[in-house]
Amino acid sequence: MSREPESEPVPVPAPTPDEDDDDAASVDTDISFEPLADADEFEEGPLEPPVPASQVPLEPAPIPVEGLQWADVDLNDAGQMDELQKFLFLNYIEDEDEEFRFDYAKECLTWALLPPGYHPDWHVALRSSSTHELLGFVAGVPLTLRLRGVILKTCEINFLCTHRAHRKQRLAPTLLAELTRRARQRGVEQNFYSAGSVLPRVLSEVRYYHRPLNWTKLHAINFTFLPSSRTIEEMETLHALPHPPSHTGLRPMTRADIPAVRELWARYSERFTLAPVWETDEVFAHVLLGSGLEGEERVVWSYVVENTDETTHDITDFISFYGLSTSALKAQSSESADAVKVMEGAYLSYYASSLAEDEEALGKRLKGLVKDVLVLAKDAGFDVLNCMTVMDNCLFLDEEGRKELMFASGTGILKWYLDNYRARPLAGMYATADASAGRGIGMVMI
Repeated sequence: MSREPESEPVPVPAPTPDEDDDDAASVDTDISFEPLADADEFEEGPLEPPVPASQVPLEPAPIPVEGLQWADVDLNDAGQMDELQKFLFLNYIEDEDEEFRFDYAKECLTWALLPPGYHPDWHVALRSSSTHELLGFVAGVPLTLRLRGVILKTCEINFLCTHRAHRKQRLAPTLLAELTRRARQRGVEQNFYSAGSVLPRVLSEVRYYHRPLNWTKLHAINFTFLPSSRTIEEMETLHALPHPPSHTGLRPMTRADIPAVRELWARYSERFTLAPVWETDEVFAHVLLGSGLEGEERVVWSYVVENTDETTHDITDFISFYGLSTSALKAQSSESADAVKVMEGAYLSYYASSLAEDEEALGKRLKGLVKDVLVLAKDAGFDVLNCMTVMDNCLFLDEEGRKELMFASGTGILKWYLDNYRARPLAGMYATADASAGRGIGMVMI
């Protein structure tokens, strides 16, 4: 593992869509700005021809274990949402050392799984036939992607999880097969997902980076380690942030901003080989502003930079992040650690700038915007800001940017997959022949 000299965060757990596959990749830890060797030239496209809806099996996928049955999870039902949230906390993502575990709030699950246009039957469960206990779950949501100019209607897969007592029983691929069958009934031929594990046809690999906001708390739960040459007070000073944010015209995004922000994103996202296509203002508002339901706990924070020098007050930039809690399991076992048992993580999400045509100016602008996000996230109570080598993040995650902004490389590697589609590699932590590092993937996944 390679670590930054002044801070050594342990990895944020990487989502794994098939916990029955124990393979792990051995990869380098640094961003590579040199392109990968050119892959053999081939025509990109579906691996299999479209299956007419009339030919998709009407019966659900066979279950390899007796005593289980298929079910849907109604996430608009408070009881079932509560059941799912507890199930994921006890059985979903955890790091290899069993120190940290994601804790998805109900509001976060609502934001991720109930976007405008979602399909209730894509929230698929396996239950005990006798007790109706939830033993497996997978979710899909509709996602339109643009990949090298081709528009693809896909099913974005997330939260694939089986009960700990039922691992190694092939329930994960069974859940995927059933969700795929349901997607094909709607004419959706491709599944899109990310994973920590190695599966066939990796589309890209990205690395996590972390910027401590509350260094002392992170140290107390063993997320960061104290260099031998430093004191805790020195590390706090080293990671201190200026106040207030530096950009004139920076303000919280509102729903009235969505049409202009969506137009800015449409132009900016052309920089990336793969990017989501937000087809309506309603969907885009959900991504950047959340569900908007009164009384719900906030999940996503979005800001715009408005040009205050002009009478038009054009929006020149926007940037966003979402929040996700992680339980520090070892800290919870210590009586003295009750105050620090939950790590509040902010995750850098979508952004865009009107300076896309000037690479040098864009790099400076992004560094400035990320500095402001660090301040905003800390003020909002977050302990760490996480990001990946996607979009234009590598413009501030190069060696100079990491030192200036105090980002440290984690050990978490996330692989990206697109089922039933043959495509050349996308630039993530490595550059490719057609894109610099990060710029192959113009999106984030929860």
